[in-house]
Amino acid sequence: MEFYSLLLRLSPAKQRLVRELVWNLAQLETLTIPADHDARLEYMAHVDGWLTSLVARKFAPETLRRYSRQIHRLLKDNPHPTQAILESALAAEISAGKTAGTVSRMLEAFRSFYSYLAERGLISINAAAKIPKPRDYPTVRQPATQLQVDAVFKSPKSLKHQTQLMLFVDCGLRVRELAFARISKIDIEAKSISVIGKGSKPRSVPMSSVTADIVSSHIQDIRSLGYTGDWLFPGRDSSKPTNPDAIRTFFYHLCDRAGVNRFSPHQLRHYFATATLSAGASLKAISSILGHARTSTTVNTYWHIVEQEEVSNQHARYSPLQQHLKGAECSNQE
Repeated sequence: MEFYSLLLRLSPAKQRLVRELVWNLAQLETLTIPADHDARLEYMAHVDGWLTSLVARKFAPETLRRYSRQIHRLLKDNPHPTQAILESALAAEISAGKTAGTVSRMLEAFRSFYSYLAERGLISINAAAKIPKPRDYPTVRQPATQLQVDAVFKSPKSLKHQTQLMLFVDCGLRVRELAFARISKIDIEAKSISVIGKGSKPRSVPMSSVTADIVSSHIQDIRSLGYTGDWLFPGRDSSKPTNPDAIRTFFYHLCDRAGVNRFSPHQLRHYFATATLSAGASLKAISSILGHARTSTTVNTYWHIVEQEEVSNQHARYSPLQQHLKGAECSNQE
């Protein structure tokens, strides 16, 4: 025990050297060595050090939270994950309907953690590095249905929550964009709200007159209660914005109260996109409003809507039966 205690006080790299020496000596004595001797490593003990290294490299807080959540979930069920276990975890996400992008980000967390272990000589083989990124595969976004949207609009709610609902449906905002919205970035006269999107990119989003009026009423309401800050939706600590999870939780409760299947605020973003595209809005305009870096992202995400409309239009114009009926109608008129 004294030797083991002393071993744990060595640096991770020196611990690795000692283990390799023991394994080599064991081989000389023809003792049985586990095929995967990295399984002896206490992976969980190195998670904090890995996350600290990412903080030093200035990784975004949201990325750190996601990475931490994914690695902790992996190690909870598999304390010594092999490549097969990593591949199984990724396959389970694909089977659950997660997008290729989501699965790729999960693989990024695995690769980052395993690279950290490999750079410090804690593992002999970087199993995550051998796993290829999942190929893009078509996914159909599931927007909130018209029934769900109508029901939550009719359900009683506070002015604050009505304002949030209006901004989701009318502007297609992401949850974090709404949570971190600032009063100083709203122009009621011009009917627009400026938000910070993915990649810390600001963009200006138009809003309808009715939404602008609701937003204005909400601002007047919180000012009348003595709030002097700049957050559009202040949290319990008024110096900070509301938590995005609090917004999601409210919408689940709102669905329960309205008697419809639960949906997320992000599904309202998809509802906005599909509804406006179906009504005839251009892909370029929708891409700009949603804050997509490329119009191709909007096309790939909502192609089923565009394609359906185009197919219907093309059928109406060029169906052989339609051509026959038009020809018969012309003959009758003559």
